[in-house]
Amino acid sequence: MDFKTISQKWQKKWDESKVFEPKVEKRPKFFFTTPYPYISGSLHIGHGRAVTESDVYVRYKRMKGLNTLFPLAFHITGTPVLGIASAIKKGDKKKIELYKGYVRNYIQDEKEVERTILSFQDPWKIVKFFVPKMMDEYKSLGLSIDWTRRFTTGDADYQQFITWQFKKYKELNYLIKGSYPVLYCPADENAVGEDDIQDADTNPVEKQEFTLLKFKMNNREILVAATLRPETVYGQTNLWIRPDIEYVRVNVKGETWIMTRECYGKLAYQKKNIEIIGTIKGTELIGKYAIAPGPDKKIIILPSKFVEPNVGTGIVTSVPSDAPYDYIALQDLQNNPEEIRKYGLNKEEIKAIDVIPIIQTEKYGNEAGVKVVKDRGIKNQTDPKLKEATQAVYKEGFHNGKLLENCGPYAGMKILFAKDKVKKDLIEQNKADLLYEVSREAFCRCGAKVVVAVLDDQWFLDFNANKWKEKAHECLEQMKLIPENSRKLYEDAFEWLDKRPAARRRGIGTPLPFDKNWIIESLSDSTIYMAFYTIKNLINKHKIKPEQLIPEFFEYVYLENEDITKLSEKANISPDILKEFRQNFNYWYPNDHRHTFKAHLSNHLSFFIFAHTGIFPKKYWPKKISLHGFVISEGTKMSKSKGNVISLLDVTKQYGADTFRTYIASATNPEGTFDWRSEEAEKIKKHLENITVLAQELIENKKQGTPSYQGHAIISRLQRYIQEADKALDKMELRDYAHIVIYHIPNLINKAKSKITGEQLHAVYHEIAEPWTKMLAPLIPHIAEELWNKMNKKGFVSTEKWPEADKNKIDLKAETAEITVHNTLSDINHVIKLTKNTKPKKIKLFIAAPWKYKFVKKLREILKQTRKMPEIMKQILTEELKPHAKNITKMIPKFIKDPSKLPEHELDQEAEINSIEEAQERIEQEYKAPIEIIPENESKENKAKNAMPGKPAILLE
Repeated sequence: MDFKTISQKWQKKWDESKVFEPKVEKRPKFFFTTPYPYISGSLHIGHGRAVTESDVYVRYKRMKGLNTLFPLAFHITGTPVLGIASAIKKGDKKKIELYKGYVRNYIQDEKEVERTILSFQDPWKIVKFFVPKMMDEYKSLGLSIDWTRRFTTGDADYQQFITWQFKKYKELNYLIKGSYPVLYCPADENAVGEDDIQDADTNPVEKQEFTLLKFKMNNREILVAATLRPETVYGQTNLWIRPDIEYVRVNVKGETWIMTRECYGKLAYQKKNIEIIGTIKGTELIGKYAIAPGPDKKIIILPSKFVEPNVGTGIVTSVPSDAPYDYIALQDLQNNPEEIRKYGLNKEEIKAIDVIPIIQTEKYGNEAGVKVVKDRGIKNQTDPKLKEATQAVYKEGFHNGKLLENCGPYAGMKILFAKDKVKKDLIEQNKADLLYEVSREAFCRCGAKVVVAVLDDQWFLDFNANKWKEKAHECLEQMKLIPENSRKLYEDAFEWLDKRPAARRRGIGTPLPFDKNWIIESLSDSTIYMAFYTIKNLINKHKIKPEQLIPEFFEYVYLENEDITKLSEKANISPDILKEFRQNFNYWYPNDHRHTFKAHLSNHLSFFIFAHTGIFPKKYWPKKISLHGFVISEGTKMSKSKGNVISLLDVTKQYGADTFRTYIASATNPEGTFDWRSEEAEKIKKHLENITVLAQELIENKKQGTPSYQGHAIISRLQRYIQEADKALDKMELRDYAHIVIYHIPNLINKAKSKITGEQLHAVYHEIAEPWTKMLAPLIPHIAEELWNKMNKKGFVSTEKWPEADKNKIDLKAETAEITVHNTLSDINHVIKLTKNTKPKKIKLFIAAPWKYKFVKKLREILKQTRKMPEIMKQILTEELKPHAKNITKMIPKFIKDPSKLPEHELDQEAEINSIEEAQERIEQEYKAPIEIIPENESKENKAKNAMPGKPAILLE
């Protein structure tokens, strides 16, 4: 089956009819967004996941009668595109080959490929080349996007919009100027954010603030040690030094600090006018003493191999009571007389160093570092369990620890509060300073190593300003979140947010209106762009020029703050057109639902909420956010080097859009990890071919008529599938929905084909064909349109109403009867196999006694509340069931263990007998043996006692 041709056919028809370009109407609206893609090359299945999940859901909402808007734009601002152009200009062979590969996806002529790559030295040529290609690739997936609202973040009209946004920030005192630590690229001499750092979207990079403790020596030189736990200073026993490296002496504001050369390289970006004035070997420091800040006591300097020169300062303060690494290192040294002799240390003095308890927790007592080492059986510093043990101690101490009486003025304080208090006091006493590190080794897209720098005159968004956080929390409280358990992550992210650089010195983007030497950075210009979708089509329609989009224009359209007559004159836009802009925004906003990658929670999504609450009134605040998980390929992360990157071009060429859509939706629910497997994609393609053939069979043979009792059971189940699919889609449980429409309903049809024939089967086909086609439309819209067309239906199935379940056709008794017959046939086959009686002379079916039906119904309800035997017995032994207490006591345990053994619905004895009698002729023909149907309560056969509702006992003669 040529899925590609079918897809192209219907995509063309959708485009020509403008079916996905909604206008303002009286009916309720639904405005859905997902992040716009960054322009950096061909799209792959990672890009395809979010938009495909979004489209399945959006198509469903459209079919539910909502006026649905699903727009998309393109992100180009920041330094990545600039970095690509720069690398190509410099002749970067790796980058050139990468982009030749991208270009060859669209151009076969090698000379033209070379010319195109050469043109990429201009970043705007990259944008102009890839934007239309990316649009085509998205369209090839059958997305119901309104492309009339597209833009790029570098467009002049969009930059006017961002200029207004930042003027609002300044007006509201959210935008400030000052010195602050930022992630920084030394090569670009620019602050960098998530979009500028390699892999930062999946492996975030953050600033870490270390307290730089000052240890004064007799010669007034200062050893500096970085710590994340300043509250532990009262437990210091010694300092650790790497004996095999050379340290440097650094002049810092008249003080001489000792640190590694690597630390100096970091500190030089954070402090002004510091310089190296000398060196000193690690061995020269061992055995000397320094004054520990806090307790102000002498501690010894000792050798250790675990000290890393590039971590912190290359000098570590030792707190063995609460640092497993320190405790095990101290143990190793104390038990190594040869090492002690090697460095001329006093054996007795080293042996005498003891743990100083400083923090009490209920879980670990007052020597957490000691306890976890012993409990986990950690023997030395190379044990991999040390890392986990350290994290466990730090987490427990921070959340539940209290400082002991030996901790000076901080005694009795919770660690949660003591940490900042100790740090603040030590800094004020000039016994400490600050050092900033990156949370992991990170590289700018230009290839340079990212550091933390303190920049002067930097522009920041201050998330603690003017009760901004209170508004963000208020918005979050009223939002729906999928999954709901992500709420705590948002709350934590909000608390962590403080000040964030909002502008850079270079890159593509909107110049900061107050200082044109700065460019608004690429996350800060991507927080309220959803509002721009609501008017972009009108900007195009009325040919509004960028210079007409003055701040007052946006003030009126978005906030209705301006006098329309004065604005009309100033912007040279008629009042009627201005009212149209205002009407469109007011109709479509707020953003009803946003769907995005879960790694964006702490940045994009948090900023999205803050920006909306900072600028817009409550009625325009976002309503709902859903998250999707990671995308991997063949079990591993996608990468060019592994050759497992699957482009959307590959997908549509080899498998077709509907195959990809089905695979995405059916493999996992949105929050799960999607693992692309080519073999699985082939299976899904084949399955779609099979169900298309099946659907065509229904369409060709459907005919109105009267179904048999078995047909009624099939139709009843279909109605419940409609309900279940509707419920799953409403909750965005795409996997459950997809399984219903591509697996469960086809199985139901095949079940009908195996049991029903002729006109009765055609009557069932008539009941299924139309609603099933509608149910398929959100998932496989191209195939669904083709089927709709074969039914000679007018218009598009994409714009039809979602089928409503006919409650009058739901017949649980008919379904249960059919299930009972089906299970009875399976059980007879099983008994024949066990007894090897392949030609029984008679088959006796014993139908459960009437009390068992009441027992099963009552037990099913009780098991929803409890699984405790005494409570179950107390509730279930009604007067009617008490006579059967002995049997009930024996039966209940197996149902407690596996409640699924209880039937979902049950008949009564009479109805079950009737269902077996209706199928009696069919059963007798199949086994060529007479059937005798006997109620359990009328039989003396021992076998009869095994009968249960929906599961007759069987005896072969």
